[in-house]
This record gives sequence, C-alpha cells and structure tokens, in this order.
Amino acid sequence: SFVSGAIVAVLVTRLFYLPPVELSGRFNPFWAIVFLGRFAFDLVVGSFSVAWLALRPRPVPTNAVLAVVLVTRSDFILTLTALAISLIPGSLVVEVDRGRSTLYLHAIGIDSPADAQKLKSKVLSVERGIVRALGSRDDVERTAV
Repeated sequence: SFVSGAIVAVLVTRLFYLPPVELSGRFNPFWAIVFLGRFAFDLVVGSFSVAWLALRPRPVPTNAVLAVVLVTRSDFILTLTALAISLIPGSLVVEVDRGRSTLYLHAIGIDSPADAQKLKSKVLSVERGIVRALGSRDDVERTAV
C-alpha cells in the first residue's frame, strides 16, 4: 500500500500542473500559539453549539449559505482559512472562488442577518489569526482592524 501510494503520488505531481504555493517565509510563534488556542476554544464551543441544536426541543434549525470575501489574496492563507473553518463544527466550506478570494460556507443555526454577520466576522477573525502567525507583512497590515 505504501509503495503503490508513493508511486501514484509521484505520478500525479509529475503529470499534472500544480500552481506554486507562495509562502511568506515568516512565522510568528507567539501568534501561532494564540491562533491554536483560539482554534481549540472554537472547536469546543462549536461542538457544544451543534450538540445543542440537535438536542433542543425546537424545530429543525435554519441553514444558510454565506459568501465571505477574505482580505488577503494569498492562496496559502485562503486554503488554511478554509480548512480551519471547515474543521470547526457548525459550518462547512462548500465552494472557494480563488480569483475573488471568497469562501462560500454552509452554516447551521443562522436565524437572522445578525447571525450571518457574526459568522462572517468569525471567518475574518480566523483569517486574521492565520495571517498574524504565517502571513506576509503586507497581509498583516491589510488585516489589521
């Protein structure tokens, strides 16, 4: 299994074009720890929120598909943000518009425009945390609020 997997991986990377990933070459350990702590907190809160939506004695919760335009244009930051948001229970990235740096999310428990705005703010906050830890200085300035 390992050998055949390695052969397929080498063939795929050699035969199909993949755009280069541009890294900033910058890593801030302090902001990485802050991001990971916030991410762990969001995982716990998201898990309890989804569990509550499943167990509460009310009708089925409402869902929404939201478009969130990210501040940065980095494919690397876009990918990391999409992965982090998809791992937090309650929302899932269903589409990515790479050209416009937009994430389309399916979210559960969105009952009002205020809930939608709260989720958009959360996504931008996750992006800001990733940028502080791994982004370029330009991206850090662009995401500063």
